[in-house]
Amino acid sequence: IGSQGCEFGNADTLRDATKLIETLRATGTAPSTRIHLSGCGKQCASREENDIHLIATEGRYELA
Repeated sequence: IGSQGCEFGNADTLRDATKLIETLRATGTAPSTRIHLSGCGKQCASREENDIHLIATEGRYELA
């Protein structure tokens, strides 16, 4: 769970994913694609195929 559960995590991915979901639902733009947020480039928590991978770096996410 990003920086909350791993020393290598660069972001609190659980918090950020929750915010992303809330924002997409509130604006009515929730996509049917699967989005995965990773705390670092190792992507350890990604156990299935996702359409979009966002990887945390210092202070932001980058599209993988």
